[in-house]
This record gives sequence, C-alpha cells and structure tokens, in this order.
Amino acid sequence: MILSTFSKREIERGDGESRKLISILSSCEFPLFDKIKDSYDEVLELRFDDIPIPIEDYILFNKEHLEQIRDFVKEDEDIDIHCSAGISRSTAVAIGICILKGNIEMMLDYLNRHHLIIPNDYILSMFRLELTKDNYDDRFHLYNIYKIIQENRKKIIDKISCI
Repeated sequence: MILSTFSKREIERGDGESRKLISILSSCEFPLFDKIKDSYDEVLELRFDDIPIPIEDYILFNKEHLEQIRDFVKEDEDIDIHCSAGISRSTAVAIGICILKGNIEMMLDYLNRHHLIIPNDYILSMFRLELTKDNYDDRFHLYNIYKIIQENRKKIIDKISCI
C-alpha cells in the first residue's frame, strides 16, 4: 500500500496515480469536478477544517471521519489523499492510516517521499486514541512513528526559517 498526498490543485492537474482517492475539503470549499472524481475507482469525500479545537462555523475532524477512513482503507490498495495545500490535513490522514495499519515501513516510505509536511496534531491525536480503543499494544512502534513525525516537522520548520 502506497500513500501519496497532494494539494487540491495537483489532483485537479491529474498528478495522482492511484485508483482510490480521499478528498478532504474545508467547510466552505467547492468539491472536485466530477471529471476528476470519475478518474478514480473509489472516492471518499470528507469535509473538515484544519483546526485543533472547535470553532463556530468550522468542522473539526471527528470519530465519524476516522471511521469512514478506516472503512475506506480496509484493503491494502494505493491511495491518493488531497486537501487544499497537501501539507496538514492530508498528511495527518496519511500518517494516521499508517498508525491504524501499524505499519512503520509504510510510514518511512511515506516520509521519504513527502518532505514538506506539517501534519495537523489534533487529527493525529484522534488516530492515536483510536489505537488505544482497539487495545493496540505495540506502543514501541507508535512512539517511534510519532518521534519520526516530530523530527521531520522540526527539520522542515528549520529549513523554512532559513529562507
């Protein structure tokens, strides 16, 4: 299973390569054109904003979103994931899928291919809570995955601050 994240513009340009797509839209964003959606075998369209706390008129990532993602990724097929910029919500979902699958190799592959990521911490925390609920007891992998994310995030912020 290969996970790839994109901005909405990249998906509209046709940059995606998988047969499945998770389309993440903000509360006020227009959906993808049918022509784009039709180029995929399956599309999961989710609507939530890039926020860490409830804010009036915005949609916070929730358990329903997580359950929809869990159902969508049951089979190990390659998946394209997009949000507006392809940096925060989509990357958090990609990392969350790796956490749900308990697959550190998939995580490392994803991090090696996607360098500009700043995953939404709230979304990641929802995936971590889901593991606890499922009695996933391999905390060593979970800790390492999160540590890799944080180290990667620091490198990106350091690079940006040098510009």
